[in-house]
Amino acid sequence: MDWLIKEIIAAVILSIIATGVLSTLIIRWRLAIERKNCGIKRIYRYGKSVRSQESTLRNSRVINVLGISANSFIASYRKILVDHVANGGILKILLATPDTDFITEASYMEKCIKDYELSELIRSSLGLINVIKEEAIDASNANNRACGNIIVRHYNTQLRNQGIFCIDNNNKKCAWLSVYTPPRLSAESILLEYDESDICFDYFDRIWEIANSEPSKSIALSR
Repeated sequence: MDWLIKEIIAAVILSIIATGVLSTLIIRWRLAIERKNCGIKRIYRYGKSVRSQESTLRNSRVINVLGISANSFIASYRKILVDHVANGGILKILLATPDTDFITEASYMEKCIKDYELSELIRSSLGLINVIKEEAIDASNANNRACGNIIVRHYNTQLRNQGIFCIDNNNKKCAWLSVYTPPRLSAESILLEYDESDICFDYFDRIWEIANSEPSKSIALSR
């Protein structure tokens, strides 16, 4: 009888384990379906690097950037952005307006940086963008290719979820949008990768239009 009791107990334990594994798989499957229905391809944890972003940037004809200063992104992907514009790509960048009440509020929200330092980061980004422009022009001339264009605009209405929005040569859209939760920095926030990203582009385009409503905030860096 002892062996029978042991067999029954073992069968019960295996059944519980199997049920738990199956339940976990079902939950993960449901979550994957929900993400897909929302157009979300992947969710990245706080501050995790995104390998797919670099390859997408390299193969895009349009790159849209939305950030407060976007300094880290511009500095990290400078070479890719130079090649992108040198090969005829369009680069549109939306940055916060320096030296404004908005910057004071953003600095307070993030707590780790003073408002004048955040404004300096924005100016540093503008300097990098000008360098990218000049290097792209030199590269396109050296290869006898038509240079693309860089357009920068500024916003100062409210804190934004920051993101990167790309269109490739087949007009496929891809986007990465941070779930911005100050005082955590944007680079430390959860990042959503969108596969079906029309809603993300609508978000960027609307802010772009608002920035365009005041010409003093628009800075064209065209050739």
